[in-house]
Amino acid sequence: MYNDKGEFVADKDPKTVEAYKFLYDNVQNKNITFAGSLPKGQGGDAMFMSNQVGFVSAGRWYLPIFKQSKDLQFDIVPFPTNTGKKIEPAPVATAYMVLNKSSKAQKEAYQFLSEFVSKEGQMFRLQGGGNAVPSVGGADQVVLEGNLPEHAKYFLDAREIGYALTPFEAGVPGLSKIITDEMEALWLKDGKLDDTLKTLSVKTNQRINEYKSGK
Repeated sequence: MYNDKGEFVADKDPKTVEAYKFLYDNVQNKNITFAGSLPKGQGGDAMFMSNQVGFVSAGRWYLPIFKQSKDLQFDIVPFPTNTGKKIEPAPVATAYMVLNKSSKAQKEAYQFLSEFVSKEGQMFRLQGGGNAVPSVGGADQVVLEGNLPEHAKYFLDAREIGYALTPFEAGVPGLSKIITDEMEALWLKDGKLDDTLKTLSVKTNQRINEYKSGK
């Protein structure tokens, strides 16, 4: 979606346009449902658990609620590829923790933070069917415990070759919201793909340039 200069080029890169068109055509043909268009209380997890959809795109955060349904049969598979490879890099959901430099308890806060994300901390939090994949080595067994789902190793495979939100986007305040707003309008208001990508290009690069210029 971005070139080496950090410019938004999703509307110009043939492979990116092809990927968007794949999604767009399948949404239009009702093969794929945008979860944001579902009524309140009917998210992708509820649709899956009630056998109304065959596949749902999600991370390990669905595991705790799926485990609550004793009759639900589920597993994990990678997205299909068009490259001949069994699995391709996928985005990895990430979160950030920061320490306020004005805190009066910096030592204690840092100790909590470091223990929270340590191998032992992650194992403690995620054992027993937790909702995330460890981000450090040596704790992978919590993902494989109980053989649930059967092919849980795909969570680890995806992490090993995955990527977090690109710095080009994460480093520009407000940029992700611009993209989210435009894409939601495409899926929810029956917009046109070409028009959306062109509008995105203008709005995102304007915001990027404003940030670079200090505005």
